[in-house]
Amino acid sequence: MAREEGMTVGLRGKVLGPILSIGMVLGLGGGALADAQLDDMVKQAMAPRTAEESQLPTTGPAAQPGKKLVSIVCASAIEGCRAISEAQVEAAKALGWTTQVIDGRGSVKGWDDAIQSAIQTKPDVIALAAILPSAVASSLADAKAAGITVVCTQCGANPDEPGIDAADGDEVNGIIGDDLGKYIAQKAGGKASVLMWYYPEFGISKLRHDAAKEALAKYCDCKVQSIEVKISEWNTSLPERVNALLLQNPDISWIYSPADETAIDAANAIKAGGRSGQVHVAGGNGNLQALDAIKTDPDYVATAAVSYAFSAWSSIDNANRILAGEKPVKTRTAVRVIDASNSSAVPAGQYYGGDVDFREHYKKLWGK
Repeated sequence: MAREEGMTVGLRGKVLGPILSIGMVLGLGGGALADAQLDDMVKQAMAPRTAEESQLPTTGPAAQPGKKLVSIVCASAIEGCRAISEAQVEAAKALGWTTQVIDGRGSVKGWDDAIQSAIQTKPDVIALAAILPSAVASSLADAKAAGITVVCTQCGANPDEPGIDAADGDEVNGIIGDDLGKYIAQKAGGKASVLMWYYPEFGISKLRHDAAKEALAKYCDCKVQSIEVKISEWNTSLPERVNALLLQNPDISWIYSPADETAIDAANAIKAGGRSGQVHVAGGNGNLQALDAIKTDPDYVATAAVSYAFSAWSSIDNANRILAGEKPVKTRTAVRVIDASNSSAVPAGQYYGGDVDFREHYKKLWGK
């Protein structure tokens, strides 16, 4: 994208305004300009996405008949993982394919076992749902040796990842972290003490964490404390751990969580510790409980909602292209920051859909 001298371009690819020095951002000069730029970026992050931004393909092969897909979910107990897998299956059924789901149980061993089990069923396609490909490289090599097409959705795949034929939705991780970091900086008035974490089992959570931390460093005079949170702590010991950290660090005013599951744990800890209204939580993904909570909860104030289904349908479209002898294409999965002010944009009981009717778009491409 061409840009004027002295202008900067955000992760969303939009020209945002003059480049600011750290001193200007921290209010040491040019504070009004810094505030205006940050306000504009947060406004963009909360606005509806467009079809142009989503980069939906305009051409593609008809549905390839008689195919079988196995979706391997990172952990069926985790809502976000389950939602991606369900959308993969939904898209495959729209193509007329048969489907099967195998639970990866939230561990590398579980993921390896699931891939090996899938190989034995001789599918045409294996679709990974939020499973880091580098963690299961050997099993993916076995799948490739068996002639199986492998796609992954929101997996944290590297470009040209070995063993993966197409990866979709990975661009969301940097955007989720960046958007929430800026949101916290703006809502905190440029000064806050932030507790944040990531999950060592999920590489994508570290990508989100690092992007949020970078945004906070750039746009906020923030004190940041980072910790690791294991999956085994979710909805078990994490609320107690967060409560203890709040007692030890009474200046904490914001909590950043890469996923809504642990953001909800944080909100519960805030209430249990008598800090309701004093500490605010922002999470990622846009899970159903989070989308409902932010409408009225004084503590859980925002989620960076991602369209699980958009990414999943894009993955299955790419699988169909590969089976038809064509190359995969790149789309851009929608991410939108949702808080109480724009929560009506997502109908109750539904996930964020990306503001475009991608389902009908793909069905038309497939001749369905």
